[in-house]
Amino acid sequence: MTEPPRNTKSPSPHGDITGSDFLFHLYRGAELLQENLVHEAKAEIENALSLQPLEPQGQDLLAQVYFRLGLYPRAIAIYEQLASNFPDELTPRINLSLCYLKTGQPERAREHLEHVVVSEPSRQRAWAYLGLAFERLGDYEKARAAFDRAGYSSMARRMEVLVDSSSAQHEAPSSSKSDPNLHEVRRVAEAAFHELDASDGAFCLASSTPQEDSKTPGTWVEVELGRPDKKAITAIAPAPFSESSSFAQPTASAPLEPEQPVRHALPLQAWTQAYNGVFSRNHRSITHADGTLLVSVHNEFATREDLVEAFVCFDIPQARENIPREQGGDPSLPLGGSNRPLLRVQQTRHIVLHPRVDRVLQAVMLEHESFMIREECLGAFDLDLSHDYGRLASGLGDTISLVHLRGTGLVVLDLPTAFMALEVQEKQGCVLRCSSLIGWTGRIVARCLPAHESPAAMRGWTGISGQGTVFLASSHNTLFS
Repeated sequence: MTEPPRNTKSPSPHGDITGSDFLFHLYRGAELLQENLVHEAKAEIENALSLQPLEPQGQDLLAQVYFRLGLYPRAIAIYEQLASNFPDELTPRINLSLCYLKTGQPERAREHLEHVVVSEPSRQRAWAYLGLAFERLGDYEKARAAFDRAGYSSMARRMEVLVDSSSAQHEAPSSSKSDPNLHEVRRVAEAAFHELDASDGAFCLASSTPQEDSKTPGTWVEVELGRPDKKAITAIAPAPFSESSSFAQPTASAPLEPEQPVRHALPLQAWTQAYNGVFSRNHRSITHADGTLLVSVHNEFATREDLVEAFVCFDIPQARENIPREQGGDPSLPLGGSNRPLLRVQQTRHIVLHPRVDRVLQAVMLEHESFMIREECLGAFDLDLSHDYGRLASGLGDTISLVHLRGTGLVVLDLPTAFMALEVQEKQGCVLRCSSLIGWTGRIVARCLPAHESPAAMRGWTGISGQGTVFLASSHNTLFS
Protein backbone atom coordinates (compact mmCIF):
# COMPACT_ATOMS: atom_id res chain seq x y z
CA MET A 1 0.00 0.00 0.00
CA THR A 2 1.40 3.31 -1.03
CA GLU A 3 1.23 6.21 1.35
CA PRO A 4 -1.28 8.84 0.21
CA PRO A 5 0.27 12.16 -0.77
CA ARG A 6 0.28 14.78 1.92
CA ASN A 7 -1.68 17.96 1.55
CA THR A 8 0.76 20.64 0.45
CA LYS A 9 -1.83 23.32 -0.18
CA SER A 10 -2.23 26.34 2.02
CA PRO A 11 -4.72 25.77 4.86
CA SER A 12 -8.30 26.30 3.91
CA PRO A 13 -10.41 28.53 6.13
CA HIS A 14 -12.29 25.61 7.64
CA GLY A 15 -9.80 22.78 7.54
CA ASP A 16 -11.00 19.25 6.89
CA ILE A 17 -11.78 18.36 10.51
CA THR A 18 -12.83 14.75 10.17
CA GLY A 19 -10.44 12.71 12.28
CA SER A 20 -11.84 11.79 15.66
CA ASP A 21 -8.31 11.51 17.07
CA PHE A 22 -7.55 15.05 15.96
CA LEU A 23 -10.71 16.38 17.59
CA PHE A 24 -10.04 14.44 20.78
CA HIS A 25 -6.54 15.87 21.23
CA LEU A 26 -7.62 19.36 20.14
CA TYR A 27 -10.47 19.69 22.61
CA ARG A 28 -8.54 17.97 25.35
CA GLY A 29 -5.80 20.54 24.87
CA ALA A 30 -8.36 23.33 25.00
CA GLU A 31 -9.76 22.03 28.30
CA LEU A 32 -6.30 21.78 29.82
CA LEU A 33 -5.50 25.31 28.66
CA GLN A 34 -8.64 26.57 30.38
CA GLU A 35 -7.40 24.98 33.61
CA ASN A 36 -3.99 26.69 33.25
CA LEU A 37 -2.29 23.33 32.68
CA VAL A 38 -0.23 24.84 29.91
CA HIS A 39 2.44 22.17 29.51
CA GLU A 40 -0.13 19.38 29.43
CA ALA A 41 -2.18 21.38 26.92
CA LYS A 42 0.91 21.85 24.76
CA ALA A 43 1.42 18.08 24.51
CA GLU A 44 -2.22 17.46 23.50
CA ILE A 45 -2.27 20.24 20.91
CA GLU A 46 1.00 19.04 19.40
CA ASN A 47 -0.53 15.55 19.15
CA ALA A 48 -3.49 17.05 17.32
CA LEU A 49 -1.27 19.00 14.94
CA SER A 50 0.77 15.90 14.19
CA LEU A 51 -2.42 14.55 12.61
CA GLN A 52 -3.44 17.75 10.80
CA PRO A 53 -0.46 20.14 10.79
CA LEU A 54 -2.16 22.86 8.73
CA GLU A 55 -5.37 23.12 10.77
CA PRO A 56 -5.69 26.84 11.74
CA GLN A 57 -7.58 26.20 14.98
CA GLY A 58 -4.81 23.95 16.23
CA GLN A 59 -2.20 26.51 15.18
CA ASP A 60 -4.15 29.20 17.01
CA LEU A 61 -4.24 27.14 20.21
CA LEU A 62 -0.54 26.34 19.97
CA ALA A 63 0.22 30.05 19.63
CA GLN A 64 -1.76 30.69 22.80
CA VAL A 65 0.28 28.04 24.60
CA TYR A 66 3.51 29.69 23.47
CA PHE A 67 2.14 33.04 24.63
CA ARG A 68 1.30 31.66 28.08
CA LEU A 69 4.78 30.18 28.35
CA GLY A 70 6.40 33.47 27.39
CA LEU A 71 7.75 32.06 24.12
CA TYR A 72 6.71 35.15 22.20
CA PRO A 73 8.92 34.65 19.10
CA ARG A 74 7.28 31.27 18.48
CA ALA A 75 3.82 32.76 18.98
CA ILE A 76 4.72 35.62 16.62
CA ALA A 77 5.79 33.15 13.91
CA ILE A 78 2.42 31.36 14.08
CA TYR A 79 0.31 34.52 14.20
CA GLU A 80 2.24 36.06 11.30
CA GLN A 81 1.49 32.95 9.24
CA LEU A 82 -2.20 33.00 10.23
CA ALA A 83 -2.49 36.72 9.46
CA SER A 84 -0.90 36.10 6.07
CA ASN A 85 -3.08 33.09 5.21
CA PHE A 86 -6.30 34.76 6.37
CA PRO A 87 -5.87 38.50 5.73
CA ASP A 88 -9.56 39.23 6.30
CA GLU A 89 -9.50 37.82 9.84
CA LEU A 90 -8.83 40.45 12.50
CA THR A 91 -8.30 38.40 15.65
CA PRO A 92 -4.94 36.91 14.57
CA ARG A 93 -3.76 40.47 13.91
CA ILE A 94 -4.83 41.55 17.40
CA ASN A 95 -3.00 38.60 18.96
CA LEU A 96 0.06 39.28 16.81
CA SER A 97 0.04 42.93 17.89
CA LEU A 98 -0.14 41.88 21.52
CA CYS A 99 2.96 39.72 21.03
CA TYR A 100 4.72 42.65 19.39
CA LEU A 101 3.91 44.82 22.40
CA LYS A 102 5.23 42.18 24.77
CA THR A 103 8.51 42.04 22.82
CA GLY A 104 9.03 45.80 22.58
CA GLN A 105 7.91 46.31 18.98
CA PRO A 106 5.17 48.96 19.32
CA GLU A 107 5.61 50.27 15.77
CA ARG A 108 4.79 46.89 14.22
CA ALA A 109 1.89 46.48 16.64
CA ARG A 110 0.55 49.89 15.65
CA GLU A 111 0.46 48.97 11.96
CA HIS A 112 -1.69 45.89 12.53
CA LEU A 113 -3.94 47.52 15.13
CA GLU A 114 -4.67 50.51 12.91
CA HIS A 115 -5.75 48.06 10.21
CA VAL A 116 -8.04 46.32 12.72
CA VAL A 117 -9.77 49.45 14.02
CA VAL A 118 -10.27 50.77 10.49
CA SER A 119 -11.84 47.47 9.42
CA GLU A 120 -13.94 47.05 12.56
CA PRO A 121 -14.09 50.15 14.80
CA SER A 122 -16.10 48.32 17.48
CA ARG A 123 -13.11 46.22 18.58
CA GLN A 124 -12.54 47.82 22.00
CA ARG A 125 -9.67 45.50 22.86
CA ALA A 126 -7.86 46.54 19.69
CA TRP A 127 -8.34 50.21 20.59
CA ALA A 128 -6.93 49.52 24.07
CA TYR A 129 -3.82 47.83 22.70
CA LEU A 130 -3.46 50.62 20.13
CA GLY A 131 -3.44 53.07 23.03
CA LEU A 132 -0.62 51.07 24.62
CA ALA A 133 1.31 51.11 21.35
CA PHE A 134 0.97 54.89 21.01
CA GLU A 135 2.00 55.31 24.65
CA ARG A 136 5.14 53.26 24.04
CA LEU A 137 5.88 55.37 20.95
CA GLY A 138 5.47 58.58 22.96
CA ASP A 139 2.39 59.81 21.07
CA TYR A 140 0.31 60.49 24.17
CA GLU A 141 -2.38 62.48 22.37
CA LYS A 142 -3.20 59.56 20.06
CA ALA A 143 -2.92 57.19 23.01
CA ARG A 144 -5.52 59.26 24.87
CA ALA A 145 -7.89 59.13 21.88
CA ALA A 146 -7.43 55.36 21.53
CA PHE A 147 -8.07 54.69 25.22
CA ASP A 148 -11.13 56.93 24.99
CA ARG A 149 -12.49 54.83 22.10
CA ALA A 150 -11.73 51.65 24.05
CA GLY A 151 -13.80 52.84 27.00
CA TYR A 152 -10.84 53.15 29.38
CA SER A 153 -11.59 56.66 30.56
CA SER A 154 -9.15 56.43 33.46
CA MET A 155 -6.25 55.62 31.13
CA ALA A 156 -7.36 58.42 28.80
CA ARG A 157 -7.17 60.88 31.69
CA ARG A 158 -3.72 59.63 32.57
CA MET A 159 -2.58 60.17 29.01
CA GLU A 160 -3.84 63.76 29.29
CA VAL A 161 -1.53 64.17 32.27
CA LEU A 162 1.34 62.88 30.15
CA VAL A 163 0.46 65.32 27.37
CA ASP A 164 0.41 68.22 29.84
CA SER A 165 3.65 67.05 31.46
CA SER A 166 5.39 66.72 28.09
CA SER A 167 4.32 70.18 26.99
CA ALA A 168 5.40 71.66 30.32
CA GLN A 169 8.84 70.06 30.04
CA HIS A 170 9.14 71.34 26.45
CA GLU A 171 8.38 74.87 27.60
CA ALA A 172 10.77 74.68 30.57
CA PRO A 173 13.72 72.48 29.56
CA SER A 174 15.94 73.88 32.30
CA SER A 175 13.98 72.14 35.04
CA SER A 176 16.31 69.76 36.87
CA LYS A 177 13.65 67.75 38.69
CA SER A 178 11.32 65.45 36.81
CA ASP A 179 7.61 65.68 37.36
CA PRO A 180 6.51 62.98 39.86
CA ASN A 181 3.14 62.79 38.13
CA LEU A 182 4.91 61.87 34.88
CA HIS A 183 6.67 58.91 36.50
CA GLU A 184 3.48 57.76 38.17
CA VAL A 185 1.43 57.88 34.98
CA ARG A 186 4.12 56.00 33.10
CA ARG A 187 4.13 53.36 35.81
CA VAL A 188 0.36 53.07 35.58
CA ALA A 189 0.59 52.78 31.81
CA GLU A 190 3.00 49.88 32.24
CA ALA A 191 0.38 48.27 34.52
CA ALA A 192 -2.27 48.56 31.83
CA PHE A 193 -1.47 45.02 30.71
CA HIS A 194 -2.59 43.78 34.12
CA GLU A 195 -5.61 46.07 33.99
CA LEU A 196 -6.67 44.63 30.64
CA ASP A 197 -6.21 41.15 32.08
CA ALA A 198 -9.30 41.71 34.20
CA SER A 199 -11.50 42.46 31.21
CA ASP A 200 -13.53 39.83 29.44
CA GLY A 201 -11.31 38.00 26.99
CA ALA A 202 -12.48 34.62 28.24
CA PHE A 203 -11.01 31.62 26.50
CA CYS A 204 -13.36 29.83 24.13
CA LEU A 205 -13.08 27.32 21.31
CA ALA A 206 -14.91 26.96 18.05
CA SER A 207 -17.84 24.58 17.77
CA SER A 208 -16.91 20.97 17.06
CA THR A 209 -19.24 21.03 14.03
CA PRO A 210 -17.85 23.53 11.51
CA GLN A 211 -20.29 25.41 9.35
CA GLU A 212 -19.14 24.55 5.86
CA ASP A 213 -21.23 27.23 4.24
CA SER A 214 -19.58 29.95 6.29
CA LYS A 215 -17.04 32.23 4.67
CA THR A 216 -15.06 32.73 7.86
CA PRO A 217 -12.27 30.36 8.94
CA GLY A 218 -14.03 29.33 12.13
CA THR A 219 -13.93 31.02 15.51
CA TRP A 220 -10.67 32.75 16.26
CA VAL A 221 -9.76 33.15 19.91
CA GLU A 222 -8.32 36.35 21.36
CA VAL A 223 -5.58 35.39 23.75
CA GLU A 224 -5.64 36.36 27.38
CA LEU A 225 -2.52 37.75 28.89
CA GLY A 226 -2.55 34.97 31.45
CA ARG A 227 -1.30 35.29 34.96
CA PRO A 228 1.34 38.03 35.22
CA ASP A 229 4.96 37.33 36.04
CA LYS A 230 5.35 37.54 39.80
CA LYS A 231 8.61 39.45 39.37
CA ALA A 232 6.84 42.22 37.49
CA ILE A 233 3.89 42.92 39.75
CA THR A 234 2.97 46.58 39.32
CA ALA A 235 0.66 48.62 41.49
CA ILE A 236 -2.35 50.12 39.79
CA ALA A 237 -2.39 52.80 42.51
CA PRO A 238 0.71 54.05 44.32
CA ALA A 239 -0.79 54.50 47.76
CA PRO A 240 -0.07 51.53 50.09
CA PHE A 241 -2.69 49.99 52.30
CA SER A 242 -3.47 52.21 55.25
CA GLU A 243 -5.94 52.47 58.07
CA SER A 244 -8.05 54.86 56.00
CA SER A 245 -8.97 52.02 53.66
CA SER A 246 -9.39 49.28 56.23
CA PHE A 247 -12.85 48.11 57.09
CA ALA A 248 -11.67 45.43 59.50
CA GLN A 249 -12.08 47.75 62.47
CA PRO A 250 -14.87 47.19 64.98
CA THR A 251 -18.00 49.24 64.45
CA ALA A 252 -20.03 50.88 67.17
CA SER A 253 -22.05 48.30 69.10
CA ALA A 254 -25.53 48.65 70.50
CA PRO A 255 -25.82 49.54 74.21
CA LEU A 256 -25.96 46.53 76.51
CA GLU A 257 -28.74 48.05 78.62
CA PRO A 258 -31.79 49.96 77.42
CA GLU A 259 -31.92 53.67 78.10
CA GLN A 260 -34.07 54.78 80.99
CA PRO A 261 -37.17 56.65 79.83
CA VAL A 262 -37.28 60.37 80.45
CA ARG A 263 -39.40 61.01 83.55
CA HIS A 264 -40.59 64.43 82.50
CA ALA A 265 -41.53 66.14 79.28
CA LEU A 266 -38.77 67.72 77.20
CA PRO A 267 -38.99 70.37 74.52
CA LEU A 268 -39.16 68.69 71.13
CA GLN A 269 -35.89 70.27 69.93
CA ALA A 270 -34.03 69.14 73.04
CA TRP A 271 -35.38 65.60 72.70
CA THR A 272 -34.30 65.24 69.07
CA GLN A 273 -30.80 66.47 69.89
CA ALA A 274 -30.44 64.13 72.87
CA TYR A 275 -31.97 61.01 71.30
CA ASN A 276 -29.26 58.58 70.14
CA GLY A 277 -31.24 57.62 67.04
CA VAL A 278 -30.64 61.00 65.39
CA PHE A 279 -27.83 60.98 62.81
CA SER A 280 -25.10 63.58 62.82
CA ARG A 281 -24.41 65.14 59.42
CA ASN A 282 -20.93 66.38 60.22
CA HIS A 283 -19.23 63.39 58.59
CA ARG A 284 -19.17 61.82 55.16
CA SER A 285 -20.79 58.72 56.64
CA ILE A 286 -21.87 57.60 60.07
CA THR A 287 -23.10 54.22 61.29
CA HIS A 288 -25.94 53.87 63.78
CA ALA A 289 -25.79 51.26 66.53
CA ASP A 290 -28.24 49.02 64.67
CA GLY A 291 -26.06 49.00 61.55
CA THR A 292 -27.97 51.62 59.54
CA LEU A 293 -25.66 53.91 57.59
CA LEU A 294 -26.13 57.60 56.74
CA VAL A 295 -24.14 58.68 53.68
CA SER A 296 -23.56 62.28 52.64
CA VAL A 297 -23.71 62.53 48.83
CA HIS A 298 -21.46 65.16 47.22
CA ASN A 299 -21.77 64.41 43.51
CA GLU A 300 -23.24 61.50 41.61
CA PHE A 301 -23.62 58.32 43.62
CA ALA A 302 -24.45 54.69 42.85
CA THR A 303 -26.35 52.42 45.22
CA ARG A 304 -28.49 49.30 45.30
CA GLU A 305 -32.20 50.02 45.63
CA ASP A 306 -32.88 47.31 48.22
CA LEU A 307 -30.45 48.94 50.69
CA VAL A 308 -32.10 52.39 50.64
CA GLU A 309 -34.32 53.36 53.58
CA ALA A 310 -34.63 57.08 52.86
CA PHE A 311 -33.43 59.94 50.66
CA VAL A 312 -32.72 63.48 51.89
CA CYS A 313 -32.93 65.55 48.74
CA PHE A 314 -33.63 68.91 47.11
CA ASP A 315 -36.27 67.49 44.81
CA ILE A 316 -37.73 64.10 43.98
CA PRO A 317 -34.66 61.84 43.85
CA GLN A 318 -33.78 60.14 40.59
CA ALA A 319 -32.56 56.57 41.00
CA ARG A 320 -33.76 54.74 37.92
CA GLU A 321 -30.78 54.53 35.57
CA ASN A 322 -28.70 51.36 35.70
CA ILE A 323 -24.92 51.64 35.44
CA PRO A 324 -23.69 49.38 32.61
CA ARG A 325 -20.67 47.13 32.79
CA GLU A 326 -19.07 49.30 30.14
CA GLN A 327 -15.51 49.10 31.46
CA GLY A 328 -14.30 45.60 30.67
CA GLY A 329 -17.71 43.88 30.63
CA ASP A 330 -20.85 43.46 28.58
CA PRO A 331 -22.43 46.96 28.42
CA SER A 332 -25.87 45.39 27.95
CA LEU A 333 -25.72 44.06 31.54
CA PRO A 334 -25.97 46.36 34.59
CA LEU A 335 -23.17 46.71 37.10
CA GLY A 336 -24.15 44.80 40.21
CA GLY A 337 -26.05 42.08 38.34
CA SER A 338 -29.50 41.84 36.83
CA ASN A 339 -31.24 41.00 40.13
CA ARG A 340 -29.74 43.81 42.25
CA PRO A 341 -28.34 46.43 39.86
CA LEU A 342 -26.50 49.52 41.03
CA LEU A 343 -28.53 52.64 40.23
CA ARG A 344 -27.28 56.15 39.53
CA VAL A 345 -28.63 58.53 42.22
CA GLN A 346 -29.07 62.24 41.49
CA GLN A 347 -30.57 65.28 43.26
CA THR A 348 -29.85 63.79 46.68
CA ARG A 349 -27.93 65.16 49.67
CA HIS A 350 -28.07 62.19 52.05
CA ILE A 351 -29.04 58.54 51.78
CA VAL A 352 -29.98 56.21 54.63
CA LEU A 353 -28.87 52.63 53.91
CA HIS A 354 -29.99 49.62 55.92
CA PRO A 355 -28.15 46.28 55.81
CA ARG A 356 -29.77 43.08 54.62
CA VAL A 357 -30.30 40.07 56.86
CA ASP A 358 -26.99 38.48 57.94
CA ARG A 359 -25.06 41.34 56.36
CA VAL A 360 -23.27 44.45 57.58
CA LEU A 361 -22.60 47.73 55.81
CA GLN A 362 -19.12 49.20 56.08
CA ALA A 363 -18.13 52.60 54.68
CA VAL A 364 -14.58 52.88 53.33
CA MET A 365 -12.76 55.99 52.10
CA LEU A 366 -10.30 55.46 49.26
CA GLU A 367 -7.56 58.07 49.07
CA HIS A 368 -5.78 57.69 45.71
CA GLU A 369 -5.94 53.95 46.24
CA SER A 370 -6.96 50.85 44.33
CA PHE A 371 -9.51 48.34 45.61
CA MET A 372 -10.71 45.13 43.94
CA ILE A 373 -14.06 44.02 45.40
CA ARG A 374 -16.43 41.15 44.69
CA GLU A 375 -19.33 42.59 42.70
CA GLU A 376 -22.04 41.29 45.05
CA CYS A 377 -20.22 42.91 48.01
CA LEU A 378 -20.33 46.39 46.45
CA GLY A 379 -23.29 48.19 48.04
CA ALA A 380 -22.70 51.78 46.90
CA PHE A 381 -19.89 54.08 45.77
CA ASP A 382 -19.05 57.57 44.54
CA LEU A 383 -19.17 57.73 40.76
CA ASP A 384 -16.10 59.98 40.94
CA LEU A 385 -14.19 56.73 41.42
CA SER A 386 -12.99 54.99 38.29
CA HIS A 387 -14.52 51.53 38.03
CA ASP A 388 -13.80 48.55 35.79
CA TYR A 389 -15.50 45.18 35.61
CA GLY A 390 -13.44 42.00 35.75
CA ARG A 391 -13.68 38.30 36.34
CA LEU A 392 -11.73 35.60 38.17
CA ALA A 393 -12.15 31.90 37.39
CA SER A 394 -13.48 30.00 40.41
CA GLY A 395 -12.12 26.63 39.33
CA LEU A 396 -15.62 25.18 39.50
CA GLY A 397 -16.68 25.96 35.95
CA ASP A 398 -17.84 29.54 36.56
CA THR A 399 -16.30 32.93 37.27
CA ILE A 400 -16.34 35.43 40.13
CA SER A 401 -17.44 38.92 39.10
CA LEU A 402 -15.18 41.68 40.42
CA VAL A 403 -15.23 45.48 40.36
CA HIS A 404 -11.96 47.42 40.32
CA LEU A 405 -12.28 50.84 42.02
CA ARG A 406 -9.56 53.49 41.84
CA GLY A 407 -9.16 57.08 42.95
CA THR A 408 -10.55 59.08 45.85
CA GLY A 409 -14.08 58.64 47.16
CA LEU A 410 -16.48 56.72 49.38
CA VAL A 411 -17.33 53.03 49.00
CA VAL A 412 -20.04 51.20 50.95
CA LEU A 413 -19.42 47.47 51.27
CA ASP A 414 -22.24 44.94 51.71
CA LEU A 415 -20.47 42.16 53.61
CA PRO A 416 -21.19 38.92 55.45
CA THR A 417 -21.19 39.35 59.20
CA ALA A 418 -17.99 37.31 59.62
CA PHE A 419 -15.06 38.72 57.66
CA MET A 420 -11.41 39.48 58.23
CA ALA A 421 -8.38 41.16 56.68
CA LEU A 422 -5.26 39.11 55.94
CA GLU A 423 -1.90 40.73 55.20
CA VAL A 424 0.03 39.29 52.26
CA GLN A 425 3.78 39.75 52.00
CA GLU A 426 5.66 39.72 48.72
CA LYS A 427 7.66 36.53 49.30
CA GLN A 428 4.91 34.53 51.02
CA GLY A 429 1.49 34.77 49.37
CA CYS A 430 -1.51 32.73 50.44
CA VAL A 431 -4.09 30.25 49.17
CA LEU A 432 -7.77 30.58 50.03
CA ARG A 433 -11.15 29.28 48.92
CA CYS A 434 -12.77 31.16 46.06
CA SER A 435 -16.05 31.06 47.98
CA SER A 436 -14.54 33.12 50.82
CA LEU A 437 -12.76 35.79 48.74
CA ILE A 438 -14.19 39.31 49.21
CA GLY A 439 -11.49 41.43 47.58
CA TRP A 440 -8.04 42.91 47.99
CA THR A 441 -6.02 46.11 47.96
CA GLY A 442 -2.38 46.79 47.20
CA ARG A 443 -0.10 45.08 44.69
CA ILE A 444 -1.98 41.79 44.61
CA VAL A 445 -2.32 39.24 41.81
CA ALA A 446 -4.98 36.53 42.18
CA ARG A 447 -5.36 33.45 39.99
CA CYS A 448 -7.45 30.30 40.05
CA LEU A 449 -5.33 27.30 41.01
CA PRO A 450 -5.55 24.13 38.92
CA ALA A 451 -6.26 20.93 40.80
CA HIS A 452 -2.64 19.78 40.85
CA GLU A 453 -1.59 22.99 42.67
CA SER A 454 -4.50 23.10 45.14
CA PRO A 455 -4.69 21.62 48.65
CA ALA A 456 -5.75 17.96 48.50
CA ALA A 457 -5.98 18.32 44.70
CA MET A 458 -9.38 20.01 45.10
CA ARG A 459 -10.86 22.66 42.86
CA GLY A 460 -12.14 26.04 43.97
CA TRP A 461 -8.96 27.56 45.42
CA THR A 462 -7.33 30.90 44.61
CA GLY A 463 -3.64 31.71 44.84
CA ILE A 464 -2.68 35.21 46.04
CA SER A 465 0.75 36.70 45.39
CA GLY A 466 2.23 40.16 45.71
CA GLN A 467 2.00 42.59 48.60
CA GLY A 468 -1.11 44.06 50.18
CA THR A 469 -4.21 42.97 52.08
CA VAL A 470 -6.81 40.35 51.19
CA PHE A 471 -10.33 40.43 52.66
CA LEU A 472 -12.15 37.17 53.15
CA ALA A 473 -15.22 35.71 54.83
CA SER A 474 -15.79 32.35 56.44
CA SER A 475 -16.75 30.00 53.60
CA HIS A 476 -19.12 28.24 56.01
CA ASN A 477 -21.11 31.41 56.63
CA THR A 478 -20.85 33.21 53.31
CA LEU A 479 -23.61 33.24 50.73
CA PHE A 480 -21.14 33.40 47.84
CA SER A 481 -20.89 29.68 47.12
